[in-house]
Amino acid sequence: MKKLDLQPTDNNIRNTFIRDSIGRNIDLVNFIKIIDSIDESYSIALDSYWGSGKTFFVKQVKMILDAKTEKSYGAVEGKEQVLDTWEKISKNMQLKKHVPIYYDAWQNDCDDDPIYSLVYQMILDTENNKGIKDKINKEDIIAFAGKIAGVISGIDPNEIAASLKKDDFLKTLRERKDIYLHIEEYIDKLLPSGCDRLLIIIDELDRCNPEFAVKLLERIKHYFNNDRITFVFSVNLAELQHTIKHHYGADFNASRYLDRFFDLPIKLSPINMDKYLESQGIYDRNYVFDDTMKAVIKKYNLQIREISRYIVIAKYIVGNQAYIDSYKINNSRNVIIHLVIPIVAALIITDNKKFNDFINGRDSSPLTEFYDEEKTIENVMHYLSFLFSESERDAFNSAKAIVQTPNYLQGLLGRFYNALFYRTGEVKIGICSIGNEDRNYFKKIISLLSDNTIKMIDTNEIST
Repeated sequence: MKKLDLQPTDNNIRNTFIRDSIGRNIDLVNFIKIIDSIDESYSIALDSYWGSGKTFFVKQVKMILDAKTEKSYGAVEGKEQVLDTWEKISKNMQLKKHVPIYYDAWQNDCDDDPIYSLVYQMILDTENNKGIKDKINKEDIIAFAGKIAGVISGIDPNEIAASLKKDDFLKTLRERKDIYLHIEEYIDKLLPSGCDRLLIIIDELDRCNPEFAVKLLERIKHYFNNDRITFVFSVNLAELQHTIKHHYGADFNASRYLDRFFDLPIKLSPINMDKYLESQGIYDRNYVFDDTMKAVIKKYNLQIREISRYIVIAKYIVGNQAYIDSYKINNSRNVIIHLVIPIVAALIITDNKKFNDFINGRDSSPLTEFYDEEKTIENVMHYLSFLFSESERDAFNSAKAIVQTPNYLQGLLGRFYNALFYRTGEVKIGICSIGNEDRNYFKKIISLLSDNTIKMIDTNEIST
C-alpha cells in the first residue's frame, strides 16, 4: 500500500518531467531562460499555494541544470532521458553552466543559526554533483565554509558590549568586514572552471518558525550579495507575510519588508489538470464517477498534493462499484456512489468538521449546493434523474428543466440526504427507495473498512 499523495522523490521528479504529466515543462523552459539571463546578484520569489507543486518544480529545475552541468564532464547514469527531454522542449537552448543548490529551510529550522545548515547544504550538493566534485578542492571549501559560518553566526548583540573590553575586539571587527572576501573566495571554490553561476534554491521558508525565517532572509541579504549568485525562494508569499507579521507584530508592513529581499516575484501557473488527472487514471471515458471527481476537484480547488490523495480515497470507498453497469446496482446505491461519495472524499481531506457534520446528518449543504452548477449537473444527469418521479418529469417536461429550476434540485437532494440520516424503514424519492440496508451501506463504506476498500488494496488496482 503506497502513500496517497505524490511525493517529490527522485523518480517522481524525473518521471513527471519526462512524461510532462503535470503540464509544466514549458514553464520550466521559460523559468530556466529567466535564470539564465541573470548576470548579477538576483533573487526570485516563486509564489504559489501549499501543495501546488512548487517543490516538484524547483527540484526539476535543479535536476535539469545538474544534468546539463554533468554532461559537460561526462555521461551520468539516469540523466540521459532528462537531457533528451530537455533538448526537445527547449529546442537545444544554450545555457550558462549553473551549480544548483537545494536547501529545505523547514527541515533545518530547529538550528540556532541558518547559516550552518545552508553552508553545509552547499558543500553537500557540490560534493554530490558528479560533474563538479572532481573539479573542486573539498578541503578548501570546508575551510572557507567554516570561516564564513563562524564569523556570521558570531554576531550577537549581547556579546558586543563585552567584546569592547577585550584586546581582540578590533580583530573581530576586521574579521567581520572581511566576510565578503571570504564569501568571494568561497564562491570561487564552489564554481570550478567552466561553471558560471551559483543557483541557490530556498524551499519551504514560509513553513519555518518566524525567527528562523527572518534570520535566514537577513543573513542572505546581508552576506550573500554576490554577482554570481541567484537565489530562488519557493514560497507562498501570503503565508510568508503572516510569518513576518508574527515576528515583528500584526501592524508591521510585511509586504514592503519582503520587497527588500525579492527582485522578481513569479506566480507559478496552475498544472494542466487534464494531463495530471490522466496520469492518475482519470480519463475521458464516459464514467460518471470520474466526471464527478473532476468537478469536485475544481469546486474544492484541490492542489496537486491533494488530488492524488483524493482520487485514492474516493476509489477506496466505492471500490469497483463506480465502474460497473449501473443497471446492476439499485438506484439509491447509484446516487450514493456517483453523487455523494465524491463529495465525502473531498471533505475527508479538506474540512474535518464539515465531514463530520455531513456524515452525522447535521449539514446537507455540501451535497445540496454542489449540484447547482450547470456544468456539474450536465455530467451527472443520469443519476440525478433517479430522484425525479414520473409526475415531476411530466410537470417540468424534462429532467433538464427540473435541475434548472431554482432550489428544486436542492430540495430533492435534501430529501435524499434526510432519508439517509433522519428516517427509518423505506423512503421513496423519485424512483429511489432508501432503506436501512442503504443507510448501513453508506456508513460502512465511508469508514474505509468495507470490503470495497480491501478488494482495491488486495488487487492493487490503484497506483499513484
